[in-house]
Amino acid sequence: PVGQRLSANLRTIDGVAILSLAGTLDAQLVEDLESSLEGVWDESVLVVLDLEALHAISSAGAGALVVAQREAERRGGALVLARPTGPVN
Repeated sequence: PVGQRLSANLRTIDGVAILSLAGTLDAQLVEDLESSLEGVWDESVLVVLDLEALHAISSAGAGALVVAQREAERRGGALVLARPTGPVN
């Protein structure tokens, strides 16, 4: 459901940060994503966002992903979206 708290679980494998997202990424929860990524940038050049359990994403959430990609590039790294489940609401 929209407004459901975004859950983020971070693990690192061979220097790659993997952030698994669950729930809904909407305008109200963009800050949750930004907070989750804040400490990751200093530890890893490659960040993978695992989207398998992400149920919905708003246009504000999609915009936050674009901002995160730009931040990764600015730092000389990359942001990769993994395991999307197909169309989300």
